Amino acid sequence: MKKGADIAAFLGKDTECEGRLSFQETVRIDGHLKGEISSQGTLIVGEEALIEATIHTSTIVISGEIHGDITASTRIEIHAPAKVIGNIQAPAVVVDEGAFLEGMIQTLRHQEGGSASIISDDSLPGPASPPPTLYGTVTDKDTGNPITTATVKCSGKGKRHTETNASGFYELADLR
Repeated sequence: MKKGADIAAFLGKDTECEGRLSFQETVRIDGHLKGEISSQGTLIVGEEALIEATIHTSTIVISGEIHGDITASTRIEIHAPAKVIGNIQAPAVVVDEGAFLEGMIQTLRHQEGGSASIISDDSLPGPASPPPTLYGTVTDKDTGNPITTATVKCSGKGKRHTETNASGFYELADLR
């Protein structure tokens, strides 16, 4: 998200909403929202937020809790102490150490006509981009302690797997 971006709407931490939320610019939620979110803008999920929704947006920056699938046409950022339970899809996905994610991650490239495909083609137009990389830390759900030698697998073309190190960290590089 661009620094200094204006927030068009704000739902405070004591706010409870149920239904469908649509917007074009930047919205920040610190309260409880249940339903569906559809946007061509940026959604900021504050640390106090609880969202139970299917989300379709351009960019989402998460520090709170989300239960539901997320599709972003540009980017998904999950920052500690965020908790996301659901599948996520975006061209760029960032999961910080200390954030919790339970679900599948699919990196997509938006194409004309609204369809998407997994980034895996070296013949894509434009400047070369680095190959997709997935990394993070595996921790015990109850204690938060790192889990060593946990197997992390990525399915699909060119299946890959790795194990976590002594700090619970893993990295799967060149996921084409």
